[in-house]
Amino acid sequence: MKNLLLLIHIFIAFIASNSIANSCRRDFDIESLDKRAEIIITANVVKDSGFYFFNRKYTLNVLNTYKGIPQKEITVWSKKSEASCGIKLEAGYTYVFFVYKVDDKLWITSGSSWPLITDYKKQIEDFNKFFNLKNGSLITAANP
Repeated sequence: MKNLLLLIHIFIAFIASNSIANSCRRDFDIESLDKRAEIIITANVVKDSGFYFFNRKYTLNVLNTYKGIPQKEITVWSKKSEASCGIKLEAGYTYVFFVYKVDDKLWITSGSSWPLITDYKKQIEDFNKFFNLKNGSLITAANP
């Protein structure tokens, strides 16, 4: 009986962990991201203001706006934990952000943002193609 209960607990934990992982999908389907995002930008991370309860607050210097009202600087929020789809940003790096508005805050997730580095070459190519950007307008070597 104890073994059966242990097996049930393991099964439930496995199902729960898979559902969390799938909710933070990182397939970066540009069309789906575009439909949900209120703002789409490339930006440098200026400041990581640290933790506010279970969230992080970042200040971004906007380089290009692809959707939304252009702004020079914006503040975005992310969940603290990657298990909750949060993303840890590095100050000084350039990222692509699909930003969502929830209540009065702008939010980013690990499934809607990525750094401009060669590891994300396919996402950058898809982004360029979707927005009809010519001559590789998003430079993959923007970060060290």
